Amino acid sequence: MKKIILSLYILLFILTIVSCTSNNQPTTKEIAVDIDMPALSDSLMSTRFGNGHIVVLKGVMINKVDRILLWGDNYVILDKNQQTVNIFDSQGNIIKQIMQIGRGPGEYVQIQDCAIDNLNNILMIYADQPGKILLFDSQGQYLRKVEMKSCFYEISTLKDKMFGYNCSPEKNGNDLVKEFTIPNFAQSTSGARSEKGVIDFNSGKIFFSDLKQTWMSPPGQPYLYTYNSDINDFSAKYFVNYGKNQIPNDFKLNADEPILSIQNAIKNNIVLHTSDICELGNYLLFKANNRSFMLNMITNEVSRIGYLAAPAGIKAIKPSPLYIPMGNQNSKYVTQISATLLMDCQKKMEGKTMMFDEATLQLSRSNAEFANPVLVIYEIAK
Repeated sequence: MKKIILSLYILLFILTIVSCTSNNQPTTKEIAVDIDMPALSDSLMSTRFGNGHIVVLKGVMINKVDRILLWGDNYVILDKNQQTVNIFDSQGNIIKQIMQIGRGPGEYVQIQDCAIDNLNNILMIYADQPGKILLFDSQGQYLRKVEMKSCFYEISTLKDKMFGYNCSPEKNGNDLVKEFTIPNFAQSTSGARSEKGVIDFNSGKIFFSDLKQTWMSPPGQPYLYTYNSDINDFSAKYFVNYGKNQIPNDFKLNADEPILSIQNAIKNNIVLHTSDICELGNYLLFKANNRSFMLNMITNEVSRIGYLAAPAGIKAIKPSPLYIPMGNQNSKYVTQISATLLMDCQKKMEGKTMMFDEATLQLSRSNAEFANPVLVIYEIAK
């Protein structure tokens, strides 16, 4: 009898282990995407995003929005062309432009990326290669520097962790990600290996973090990853099936192959990078070959993002359907009206060849001094 009871205990123990293991194993869902599908109409888009408002960036010149983060009520904008990180308030007024090129304290030669340490309310700027992390407070005042031995294309944060996307596979192997613990930045793990090596097509952002999750979309493979705290590593959440536009199975990392060029890939309708992931409510936004899509993560339905009607009565200009993924949040859809388009409108106004509504006139005038892209921000529909 004792042997039977002991056997039952052993069987129960084994089943418990198997159950726990299987529960921790993430499942990968497949989503089908036709990159040539028609875009949603503005009326359908308005059922998903609403309450749009415009933010005119004032006080400094912004050439391009390479990264935008929500930091409390403020916006942090990385402009790699001008090598600046800019902190704006909610109305678009500049709080601080960080432009400290040099080799002294708080200075850099080249900015690569930026992120927010939300636990300590600190701005992190990753610069130079191999890199260093420069830390700033919410007013843009320099605090200290952390030396990094690794080389990264991008960085991202989630609670007490910082992730870096590896740019030195010849030194660090094929680990896609290095993981560090904030605030001492000691390396804790590395993982999410790739048989194709580490690739950068410069075709869009790889990381997206809100306050609850970090997503990763490595170039050269069809998987979208999320950070899994159970295994302390990234795991594949979605397999993106582009059908006839799918990356070839025999794709190899060879710099002499023209297919490695993102321009040639788009020309041949091959998707090499699912980029600019952005989680908003129940939707997952992503880009492929300069087109924007959104996945309903409940129904698994994919739609192509179209134009949204401009807010505040502006009728003459429609914001771009190519959204900007704004990190450190998961409820705001961000796009822009280009400075070029606004300047063109200004010229037509001067020549009186077009009639404009008053809101468009005011927008063009208020943006004339710095000729910056104008942010258009919508809320996700409830």
